[in-house]
Amino acid sequence: EQPEDEFECPTRFGYFADPKDPCKFYICSNWEAIHKSCPGNTRWNEKELTCT
Repeated sequence: EQPEDEFECPTRFGYFADPKDPCKFYICSNWEAIHKSCPGNTRWNEKELTCT
C-alpha cells in the first residue's frame, strides 16, 4: 500500500494503531509509515500488535 503523509512514526520501526480507524494500522519501517487494513471484520489490537 502507500506511505501516509499525515502519520509520523514515533519510532523508527514498529506497529501503531490508526487513531482514526480501529480496523487499520501503520507499520513503520525506517521512519516510513505504511498504512494497512485488517482483514475481514478484525480490528487492530494494540496489546497483541496484530488484527484480532
